[in-house]
Amino acid sequence: MPDHVHILFGLRASQSLSNLMQDVKGYSSKWINKKGFVQGKFSWQEGYGAFSYSKKGSFRCY
Repeated sequence: MPDHVHILFGLRASQSLSNLMQDVKGYSSKWINKKGFVQGKFSWQEGYGAFSYSKKGSFRCY
């Protein structure tokens, strides 16, 4: 996939990843379209990938 984004989030066990991703994709799409950064209407593809990490390993992310 040539155009994609990597984001590192820290979540509590009580937080929902699917709700977070819905908010991130929704708010960012609205912002991108409002600012006119792309011709036509911007939208994210369906779905997302998620991976877990340890607190110790998070400091090694680039």
